Amino acid sequence: MGFARKLPVQVAVLAPRGLYIAPVGGFTWCEIRPGKLGLPAMDDFRLPAEVLIGLVEDCSHETGVNVKQIDLIGFSQGAAFSYTLALLYPDRIRALAALSGIMPKGAEDLLAKRLPAGKPVFIAHGRQDKMIPVEEARRSVALLEASGARVMYCESDGGHKVNAECFSGLADLFG
Repeated sequence: MGFARKLPVQVAVLAPRGLYIAPVGGFTWCEIRPGKLGLPAMDDFRLPAEVLIGLVEDCSHETGVNVKQIDLIGFSQGAAFSYTLALLYPDRIRALAALSGIMPKGAEDLLAKRLPAGKPVFIAHGRQDKMIPVEEARRSVALLEASGARVMYCESDGGHKVNAECFSGLADLFG
């Protein structure tokens, strides 16, 4: 949540944790089963996407915050989940930031059909990322640009984190 102080003051932040307990501790947005390794697919995130949209609706009713369109920020697997949300609910997502993440398998088929032209997307990735190679971010940029998205890309010398120099892109996206 360190990035939250960089966002405009009128922004309401909802930071849900993943639905599933990760085998190594923490939480994930898709169920990790023994023997199931590799990149997550769109279908892995469909149920959590429905749950999250319901949570946003519930928060809207409780707080009075307008959520007809929301902005997403996802880090690592959360970035893959954010891509999924943007493709499953394109009219609900105003802008998207994918930080040190991947485009999930199966997204390519939906990009041209579901992502509105000009959708603002910010991608940040470190060239020294040992968990998710920077080539995944570059691939995502190419796919999104080919589908008509307005992509802002920040590549840094960092690892699996968001480098300070890329934080300004978040403020530009959501400002």
